[in-house]
Amino acid sequence: MNCKKYIFSLLVLLFSFCAFAQNENFSIKVIQDSVVYLADANNAMRLYKKPFKIQIELQNVEGVYLFASFNDSIFKLKNDKSIPDFKNIPSMSMAEEAFNVNQELMISPDGWAYWFYKATDNWHRMDKEVIVSNNITTISKTVKQFYFTATENEVSIDNNNKQLYLFFFSAIANENSELVKELQRFKLKINWL
Repeated sequence: MNCKKYIFSLLVLLFSFCAFAQNENFSIKVIQDSVVYLADANNAMRLYKKPFKIQIELQNVEGVYLFASFNDSIFKLKNDKSIPDFKNIPSMSMAEEAFNVNQELMISPDGWAYWFYKATDNWHRMDKEVIVSNNITTISKTVKQFYFTATENEVSIDNNNKQLYLFFFSAIANENSELVKELQRFKLKINWL
């Protein structure tokens, strides 16, 4: 009888571990001057008007979609509400320079960024250094300026006074590259000191 309980307990532990190991999630940190900033309860943080780095840890997801804007139209979307035109977002993803050579964040009225890492590719849109350890991939994007896609203008961080709204999410796509299921979302508002 004790052997059955032991085997049952072992199986429960194994299934729990497998379920945990298969979690599909990401986490976001912002780093400025070697200080790590996390969002407060209102999904906000305060940064100085100088370069910063967005660091993303990916676990069992290839990447995250990002909508970056100086208005809160997507940011204020309630967690139980669907993202507008959700399934077609991959086709709205903007092309960005390989290895983030311009160290910029694209601001678009309707375009999305897709920040990802595939070990089989010889390029990606993030800073060149990628860390893969214990089934977690850490990618980063250094931001020293904003690039406005509508006007093709660049604006340095120190010349910007507007709040920055970032809306990240991960999802599953079908064979036609249409999104079919949202996995996780994360919102962040950056105010400037």
